[in-house]
Amino acid sequence: MRVLVTGANGFLGTALTGALEKEGHDVIEWQYGPVERPGEPTWVDIRDREQCVATMEKVDVVVHLAAMTSEPKMMQDPGSGFDTNVVGTLNVLEAMRARDVERIVFLSSQTVYGNNIDVPEDAREFISPGSPYAVSKFLGEELVRCYGRSYGLHYCILRPSHVYGEGQAPEWLVPILVSRVRTQHAVAHGNDVTRDFIHVDDVVSGLLAVLSLQGSTTLNIGTGVETSITALIKLAGDITGTAVSLAADPELSRDDKMERWRERANIRRITEEVGWKPAIQLEAGLKRVIAASTE
Repeated sequence: MRVLVTGANGFLGTALTGALEKEGHDVIEWQYGPVERPGEPTWVDIRDREQCVATMEKVDVVVHLAAMTSEPKMMQDPGSGFDTNVVGTLNVLEAMRARDVERIVFLSSQTVYGNNIDVPEDAREFISPGSPYAVSKFLGEELVRCYGRSYGLHYCILRPSHVYGEGQAPEWLVPILVSRVRTQHAVAHGNDVTRDFIHVDDVVSGLLAVLSLQGSTTLNIGTGVETSITALIKLAGDITGTAVSLAADPELSRDDKMERWRERANIRRITEEVGWKPAIQLEAGLKRVIAASTE
């Protein structure tokens, strides 16, 4: 297929574009950066509607990954986050409408459920986004659904759990904790929350699996397993052969009212209806991250 990927130079976008090309798809990359150079993927600021419309090509499907993905950054600058995650999504949809592109895969987030875990996709009573980032993702979903109802757009909304993997930026949770295991005897951590850690390669395989789905749907994607922060630290210590102790640090803890204490994705639908299953268990994925961090 001819696939346009927004956010193609991000952590997930880089992995996805490589996988798409390997499978023989014709990939158009929208990247965000300071300058556009001849012969390189197209630089597009999705906050600029005119640029989105002018740059949109006729493709079979748009995979919309471009977003402000850091919850701490969005807490500090919610205006910029909403401009990117909500207005940017609207601009991509408007460009698709202008160019008669009929299908989108939109990357949302398990954060839309707040502190509710194991939630089936249609249980809207458990939608409870508690942070600006989570709200922006749910509003993006609603825009996609609106364009589906109003203009016949076909869509797949994917709600991934906590993505990790080799090459992830150092300010993300798993790289932070791996670094602390390597450098601190007493590993400092904040609230001992749980997360459903899914390796980036499993998210990519899920995206590939839903590219050609017919109709419109919303799907959770994760492992269905929740792991606490302290359990992750201990596992990293075991893998590296490092004797670590745990040190709860109130300075690293998020305010209780903003915290998501638990995360576990209900993946029944994507497993039964799409035939996708996660292939990389946390220990194997963490070994890959640790090995890559020493190269």
